[in-house]
Amino acid sequence: MATAGSTAGRTAAILTNAEVFGSDCDMSASLDGRVTVDFSLTIGSLTSCTVKAYAGSAATPTDLVWQGGIQQVYSLTASTEAALVFDVPGCRYFRLSVEGIGTATNSTCNFTYRYQDYQATTQANGAQRID
Repeated sequence: MATAGSTAGRTAAILTNAEVFGSDCDMSASLDGRVTVDFSLTIGSLTSCTVKAYAGSAATPTDLVWQGGIQQVYSLTASTEAALVFDVPGCRYFRLSVEGIGTATNSTCNFTYRYQDYQATTQANGAQRID
């Protein structure tokens, strides 16, 4: 049974009129190359917020994620909380970016990366866990 791994992507980020990147999520421990992002946006005085997903083999990836032939770029126009799911098999790193458009007053964005940790499925001696 795999357990959930997580890492903070960005905490209490005040949004600006420039792209702000979250930290990298090292996907090497991911069971299936899938990452769920717990995402919370308070739009404040912004007109909108653009969210982009990146993945790649090197740290600070610059390749936009595509799923089902669609580039994973979102334009949000209201405060929201969501769980965003991305499949990035074969990619070592994943990260999200946010960019506010308009007046940044009272805007904030937080997100946490979550994944199934395959390393937790084995015991210290390398045997498979069966719990």
